[in-house]
Amino acid sequence: MTKIIEIISNQLIVDKQKLEMDLEKAINDNNMDIDKKVEKCKSLLFKINESANAYTTLDSYITKNKQQ
Repeated sequence: MTKIIEIISNQLIVDKQKLEMDLEKAINDNNMDIDKKVEKCKSLLFKINESANAYTTLDSYITKNKQQ
């Protein structure tokens, strides 16, 4: 695996972990009203899903290229 692929992979993992941490903070924030909390959590979940999908796509790309 080339260095750039490793960097991208690591960055995707870090980004997902940051988003998960933000989600946990939002869930536990007692100062935020319910409607705002729900919208923030939904938004973060969509971003987490997007990040996870990007990582899965990259992993698929890596696997495909290893087979060739």
